[in-house]
Amino acid sequence: MTHSLITRKPTSGIVQLLCQPSLPILAAICITIGATVTPENASSVDDASAPGLMLQPAARITNVDCMSRRVVNTTADNGAGTLRQAVADVCANGTVVFSPAVFSVALTITLAPAGQIEIDKSLTIDGADGGVVEPTISGNGSTRVFQVDGGAQVVLNKLIIRNGYCNGCNGGGIYNSSVLSITNGTLISNSANSGGGVYNSNEGALTVTSVDILSNQAVIGGGIYNDGEASVSGSYFGANTATGSETATASGGGFYNNNVLNVHGSMFSHNNANSGAGIWNGGALSTTDVEFFGNEADETGGGILNSGQATIVNSSLVYNSAGLGGGMLNEPGGVLTVTNSTLYGNSALWNGGLYNRGAVRIINSTLTSNNDGSAISGHGDGSAVGNHGDGLVFLVNTILDRCDNDSSSLIEDGGHNLDSGTSCGFGLYDVTHSLSNTDPLLGPLASYGSATLLLGLTVPSPAVRAGDPAACPATDERGMRRHLPASCDIGAFESNWNYSYLPFTRH
Repeated sequence: MTHSLITRKPTSGIVQLLCQPSLPILAAICITIGATVTPENASSVDDASAPGLMLQPAARITNVDCMSRRVVNTTADNGAGTLRQAVADVCANGTVVFSPAVFSVALTITLAPAGQIEIDKSLTIDGADGGVVEPTISGNGSTRVFQVDGGAQVVLNKLIIRNGYCNGCNGGGIYNSSVLSITNGTLISNSANSGGGVYNSNEGALTVTSVDILSNQAVIGGGIYNDGEASVSGSYFGANTATGSETATASGGGFYNNNVLNVHGSMFSHNNANSGAGIWNGGALSTTDVEFFGNEADETGGGILNSGQATIVNSSLVYNSAGLGGGMLNEPGGVLTVTNSTLYGNSALWNGGLYNRGAVRIINSTLTSNNDGSAISGHGDGSAVGNHGDGLVFLVNTILDRCDNDSSSLIEDGGHNLDSGTSCGFGLYDVTHSLSNTDPLLGPLASYGSATLLLGLTVPSPAVRAGDPAACPATDERGMRRHLPASCDIGAFESNWNYSYLPFTRH
């Protein structure tokens, strides 16, 4: 076979190549416009290796520049300058950016009818480069936006991913089976069977940082569905919906977790589902400094439904609602630990705060003013803790206002608890140092400098310095130091009598 190659004589150490398809050994570089010529180094191509290749004596091609930086300069979907072409052409570990001359205003790249963009190599798509206004990538309600696979490590920064759609499949906005980081962006109005915004497979590692996940919809996992490992920080999940189907319960309005999920400094608000409107957890869940506000489950677990292992720290569940467990529901086999957290104003037909059928441990938390859901049907109870079946609840250093305990279940008084009524059955004070029929004199619902809403303590609350210091965490829900080692307060809030509070402003 004759190899056909046209060259220009090199100048300044650069040789330009215009290749014909009949030269398979150089096919990988035929799409490039240049190659570096370095006479000093031996390499794979020299003047004898391919007929017609004209180089200066002893010169050899050692590197072909596939361009580590590609610029998107059009909102079209096919051809030169498009996002699709830039992703295809950029080097592995390269960066795709957007031209400030074009994307200085809000613009949308519509993928349909060409379909999703598949990313199978490591790269960054950066929508924040050079003063660009955050670009929107739209599936136009007919295609998924991105599929990330092939072992790639991908960063999507400052993008709006909108109207992705996957009919009968998973991941409306994004399907990930590699290592994906989404930062400083928005996932909005995407829909799929599982994971309206994002589906993270069991091979996937997902990191979500400072992202708004809004109004996404799926049968299961309206915002995000996780089968792999996921970490979320500084993000907002709002108005996402799990719709369910004839064969699947609508679970996980904001997030459906089936493996490992860590959430920090984030908020879940006004998400909807039949069960687990904020988060449905069947794996290992950890939340720190997270607020669940106004989520609504038609059946179970307004804020959180746990059937796996869940650790809730420095978090608040406020004004969530459900049929059972307005704030949280812990299923049989579920193991739930709640520390330095607040459950307030949640409502349900039964057990407005927490409905338990598994094992629960509650430490230095405040569960009060949870309602019976009378606005829904007018029956049930407004207990802070409802313990049913073979459920076990262990309480220490905790404020609550009502317990609902089946005869076959157990509420264990770990000491130094405070019940504003008598329904929790706390023992004699001189044995457990728990208080019954005692008003904790709580302050209003506010932030008190916290990332979450909580209830302060007013002067002279009987909860002040009445906790067991051996069981107290080092800080309270706000991250303020407790008065250890000498003493600590009962509940999620540690008083210092000098605090000021910011008024309640959630909508």
